[in-house]
Amino acid sequence: MLIKDEAGRFTYGAETVTKRGYALVYEPEHKHAKGNGYVFEHIIVAEKLLGRPLKDKEVVHHIDGDKRNNNPCNIAIFNSQSEHMRFHWSQNSNRYQYRDMAYTLQELATLSGVPYWKIYQRVKKLGWSIDRAIVP
Repeated sequence: MLIKDEAGRFTYGAETVTKRGYALVYEPEHKHAKGNGYVFEHIIVAEKLLGRPLKDKEVVHHIDGDKRNNNPCNIAIFNSQSEHMRFHWSQNSNRYQYRDMAYTLQELATLSGVPYWKIYQRVKKLGWSIDRAIVP
């Protein structure tokens, strides 16, 4: 049963949450259950939306970025992790100044040889400057 939690997010009533903020549901017989019997709630929601189990390479995405908001309207399903990352790159089209030119993070990754995810983490999560972030 879909309910709203105290913060107004939709959930199926999961009481367990991972350190990274994902809601878990106890379903030990589920294909994607971990060793402790828990499954990510967003996987269960996505499978109900599709009317079938997720394929091995399919990835579930929270549209609003809130990992606890498992409202079916907030769930998108990508065919692969690479398709999911391309979506994020297209959404992150901010330009950053480097040597008097404007670049996206993807362009800076190509120029510097530093993986995109590492530059993203350094700039977005750690607040580093571009000059510092693109050093291998």
